[in-house]
Amino acid sequence: MPTAGFLNDVQGAFYRDGIWHLYFLYNGDARYDNQGNQIGGNGSEWYHVTTSDWVKWKYEGVAIHKYKTAWGDIASGSIYIDFDNRFGKGANTVIVFATGYGGDKGQNIMGYYSTDNGYNFSPLQSDPIMRHPTNDPNTNFRDPFLFRMGDTWVMYVAEGDKIGMYTSNTPMGGYRYVGGYFPPHPLLECPALFEMDV
Repeated sequence: MPTAGFLNDVQGAFYRDGIWHLYFLYNGDARYDNQGNQIGGNGSEWYHVTTSDWVKWKYEGVAIHKYKTAWGDIASGSIYIDFDNRFGKGANTVIVFATGYGGDKGQNIMGYYSTDNGYNFSPLQSDPIMRHPTNDPNTNFRDPFLFRMGDTWVMYVAEGDKIGMYTSNTPMGGYRYVGGYFPPHPLLECPALFEMDV
């Protein structure tokens, strides 16, 4: 921990110009009593650390701040490097799709971008990229994993007992449900895919 607080859920990393950029969920307002009960404030955000060797780390500070939109604090998501400017913020912009915890609005999918190599992020838009289908704050619709296959955008979303699969022809909206994966052991969180040659 860089200071007192709460650390959770590594959010992924990317490599640029000899430096690895890694993020984790962080709540600098969290405090705990002697029994381990939280007595401080709530709300997670993305903290940024860098390394060139995975041994020595530099604490860069919060990169995506909580409560910067009306859709709550920032939870888990995924990183996408926009090599060919599909989001219109410039080539090689760092894009993040993450969960917004909006209180009674439920869990929604928010977008953020960075044009300074991932040190500071701003919202892509003020409203969610994809809203919770029911706005039920007690059901899961979180941890988006975004990738592109040709001209199709694919997003996997953790929905409790399944991973929902959504596609769109544009990254900023219009996602439609195309199916789900129901494994034998829910609760499901943080879907991530890696392409392998086998």
